[in-house]
Amino acid sequence: MAVYQKTLTISTAERNRLCSGEIGNLISVDAQRIQDLTTYLHAIWYSPLQIGLSIYFLWQQLGVTSCLAGATIILLTIPLGKYVASWMGQVQHELMKARDSRVEKLSEVFRNMKFIKSQAWEGSCREHILHLREKELKHLFKYLMINTVNVLLWTSIPLLISIVTFTVYVWTGHELDVSTALTSIALFEILRFPIFMFGEVLNDLIQATISLSRVQRFLVSEDYSQIEESHELGVELQSATFSQSSSPGDDWLLRNISLSCKCGELIAVIGKIGSGKTSLINGISGEMRLISGSLKTKGTIGYFGQTPFILNDTIKNNILFYKDGEIDEARYKEALSMCALHQDLALLPHGDETEIGERGITLSGGQKARISLARLVYNNFDIYLLDDPLSSIDPIVGMFIFEKCIVNLSSRALVIMATNTIEHLSHHAVSRIVVLKDGEINASGNYKDLSVDSDYVLSLLQNVNGDMLKSSVKRPQDNEFKYTYNIDTFETVNDDSNNKDSFSKSEEMEKGKIGLQVYSGWIQAAGGRPFLIMLFLGYVMVESLKNLGKWCLTLWACDGDSDSERDYKYISTYVALNALTIIAMLGRVLYIYHGGLKASKVLFRNALDLLLHAPSLYFESKDKRILCY
Repeated sequence: MAVYQKTLTISTAERNRLCSGEIGNLISVDAQRIQDLTTYLHAIWYSPLQIGLSIYFLWQQLGVTSCLAGATIILLTIPLGKYVASWMGQVQHELMKARDSRVEKLSEVFRNMKFIKSQAWEGSCREHILHLREKELKHLFKYLMINTVNVLLWTSIPLLISIVTFTVYVWTGHELDVSTALTSIALFEILRFPIFMFGEVLNDLIQATISLSRVQRFLVSEDYSQIEESHELGVELQSATFSQSSSPGDDWLLRNISLSCKCGELIAVIGKIGSGKTSLINGISGEMRLISGSLKTKGTIGYFGQTPFILNDTIKNNILFYKDGEIDEARYKEALSMCALHQDLALLPHGDETEIGERGITLSGGQKARISLARLVYNNFDIYLLDDPLSSIDPIVGMFIFEKCIVNLSSRALVIMATNTIEHLSHHAVSRIVVLKDGEINASGNYKDLSVDSDYVLSLLQNVNGDMLKSSVKRPQDNEFKYTYNIDTFETVNDDSNNKDSFSKSEEMEKGKIGLQVYSGWIQAAGGRPFLIMLFLGYVMVESLKNLGKWCLTLWACDGDSDSERDYKYISTYVALNALTIIAMLGRVLYIYHGGLKASKVLFRNALDLLLHAPSLYFESKDKRILCY
């Protein structure tokens, strides 16, 4: 929840620095690792306590010398374990970076799958993603090998302690009897679990520490600038300088901006491409860092970006935006009318209840822009920041929307509109025109003041369409345009039919236990029946060698004769059996990791192939976030 809340307040510069894959991994991977640590976190203190009590009872059973020998083994493994833990942390950091890159590329491919399919680029995208996956698996293999050493280290410690303890006990002149041997074996078994758990928790602690540092770095990243409140509704900038970030050496995008706007005004911001129009809109909304000067606003702010934001839902829900309370039908119909949506809705099979695809894929660019604009109209803000709202709308509809929507909004609110079109600048409702050049205000005034030179305003936008601009766009005079866009009577459609097409089908989730088919699929990907047989034999071998070691120790204790040759024979056999046990455990762990990596590689490749060759309709109806992890 904290990561999600942070994504709502993070600054634009920090958002651009982060990739969507990294944020997704923070939620799905890092947060889960932090949560997993809490389950056995107390093993950090109770494992050493259990180890200490076991050593104390071994002291009582075998004496000081033998007990100190076992304790020496534990002390010697502590710095080694610390080194392995540090190594694992470094490799884990590299692994997470590789995973972020792979998830980001997957997200990018699935977001643009329609374009990729139209260009038949599935093959090249597949190769690139698999290359990133191979890099991730290499880091994962390296991490698993180090983890194998870590597991082997903490698993073999009880065996090494038993070998050293019994050897020292016999060589110091003591006779090993049945009671001493069985009691010591029981204490070594008690000692095995806390030592193993301490190693596991230490491993989880390393992972959680890396994840926590990643989450912490994200949570302390810069938020968007807090805006001071002015005394009256509107926007006031005094010698304001804006930048994307506060890093030294970064270019300032806007410099020395002074602008005062009040409710009831329509401010048109114009300028050549790259002059800073969008930056000014972002600066007023708080999405850019205020370096110097002041920015004050009062009232609710509605923002319209160059890329309309569309939900994978019905058109009605896109406009209402899940607003609590009863729907204001009059205002809703007014929003539809002002944004010229009646004819579009009349052509759709279910009117405003028609469901649209992911990111509005079933709509044209103009329709998406008008739906986003209708959302602003319905929510009734005090300040409207419009970033080139008419760019994707055809000229006739654009004239209608400017007159019926934007001008109408300016009569009851403040409207600041950045635009590259100049045919609306001469409208009597345009209170002021602000001309930007190289991040500074070059001129400001009404159309009449700025057009003393008849080609002055037109020349400011010369580079928008090059030489074609003068031939295709003429500066209009007052009342030259007649807005004749007709709208038919429209009533909201409430269709509860179950037969309508739906792009936003509810996601289905399996409930209950994991089925045998899932385990069977994983086993087949890992190697099939041979993998399962070898895995079973590995467990049988390890447990058999452990029991053989205990049996050897029991025979040693039951043998009544006591001489050095006999003791050497039993010690050698006991050491050999324990060494074979350690080797068998190593082989078993490596085989499991090898099968897991193989299964991961096969399942990922098969899933990727299925998704890349899925029909386009699949990507219009599914949420790509569930496909990337």
